Amino acid sequence: MRKSLSIIICSFLFCMAFAINVFAQQPAPPKPRDTTIQGPQTFAMIMGISDYKHVRKLNYADKDAEMFKEFLKSPAGGSLSEDNIYMLLNNQALAANFFIAGFKWLKAKNLQKGDKLFIYMAGHGDAIDEDQFFYLAYDCNPAGDKNSYLVSGAIRMADVKIKIAKETAKGVEVFLIMDACRSNELPGGSEGQGFFNSAISEKRVGEIIMLATGAGQESLEDATIGNGHGLFTYYLVDGLNGMADEEGEKDNKVTVEEIKKYIDKNVPTVAQQQFRRKQEPYICCTDNSSKIVSIVDPEYLKRWIEKKKQWKGGNSFGGGSWAMYSSPADTALAELYNSFYSAVKESKLTGKNSAEFYYDRMEKKYPGNSYTIDAQSTLAVEFINFAQSKINLYLDCKDPASIQKIRAQIDEDEKTDEIDASLDRMEKVARQEFYEVGNMLEKAISFIMPDDPDFAKSLMGRMYFFKARGYFTSGRKLVDINKAFQYAYSANSAEKNAAYVLHTLA
Repeated sequence: MRKSLSIIICSFLFCMAFAINVFAQQPAPPKPRDTTIQGPQTFAMIMGISDYKHVRKLNYADKDAEMFKEFLKSPAGGSLSEDNIYMLLNNQALAANFFIAGFKWLKAKNLQKGDKLFIYMAGHGDAIDEDQFFYLAYDCNPAGDKNSYLVSGAIRMADVKIKIAKETAKGVEVFLIMDACRSNELPGGSEGQGFFNSAISEKRVGEIIMLATGAGQESLEDATIGNGHGLFTYYLVDGLNGMADEEGEKDNKVTVEEIKKYIDKNVPTVAQQQFRRKQEPYICCTDNSSKIVSIVDPEYLKRWIEKKKQWKGGNSFGGGSWAMYSSPADTALAELYNSFYSAVKESKLTGKNSAEFYYDRMEKKYPGNSYTIDAQSTLAVEFINFAQSKINLYLDCKDPASIQKIRAQIDEDEKTDEIDASLDRMEKVARQEFYEVGNMLEKAISFIMPDDPDFAKSLMGRMYFFKARGYFTSGRKLVDINKAFQYAYSANSAEKNAAYVLHTLA
């Protein structure tokens, strides 16, 4: 029994080792739009999560995301370069990495009228009600309560819609593609699945919407389809690569209407035959039916058909890789920038010789420099992710003592430096004062507010929660009872149904 327990714990910690510090490689500031290319360009933001940390794992969502990326890099998808694709897989797919770092990347691309933007998201989706609907990021921890989505690492799709609206208003053609209702076993249940799809489809902001299922249905995964894919994404890519051109005029162009017909012909049929289940994808709307989604390359289509026969199953646990670029030319700036990322890698976010320390020096000496701006964005992401880890431990009732207990339950012959390091990082998060985490979030909010006030305001409830909890720790000297109640009521005002806030007030 002890041996089995040890194996389970080691497996958990192995995942944790990947989960912390997803910016282990040193990225550079986002590359700006390639102005040597004349005319409209295509860009993509892609997320795919199978290896969820707290909710039911999926089989092929990450693999689906990779397949969609490969489509975009193909002649049919526009032969996109890596610079035009922002992708997060599994442990990299954190809410802050998408919403802060991702949209900072998109801002650098300066999308213009006539450009295309694909936003593809595969994983879990759920909702509290028709107005609050979420894509679940890697470390989302609802702890059985759908109201926890307000704080537990989920991406508010209403906020994503606001971002999309800004692009469509400029004349950018946006495709929102979601293969995200893969389980009814989430806190929102079947009702949450229904709310999720209805909200996505009904709250249009000028984008073309492609959803894996209709309201209340489940998006199915099948090991026999392409040797392991979600039905919807498989037939979507299959059709866009050229198979859907048979559904209309065969002109080596796949329109919205043609891909809709191809998906509608295949997905419901396979779902019924293979699973005796209903899955009816939703593609909107008729006013976009003639718009071209892909250009068929006959030679590539032949290779695609051959490739389908050779695929192997599996997933992509471990995530994708960050692009590596050259260091800044200024030697002093390069030294600060490298020191900043070394501190991030070591999880040293605050204090002397920390990421915050080096960022402050960069801001003082090189304000407005692209590397300083990148460091600011990264620090905001790290602060938010650290706060999310703190909340997840709080929701799981894990404190330093319980982490020490986990450490004691691991057999000596199974301990490794990696496991010890993972436990050390967990314990570091657990020991960080709540009030200090509140200060981290406050600084992150100040960084984000100028560019994204809506997202920044969505973090306010969490910030007030951490500061209120500071009364119950050694930070109490910084927070008297009246101030603690003020913080707690502010948190409750921002997130009325969040159980963790109500617990603090109690």
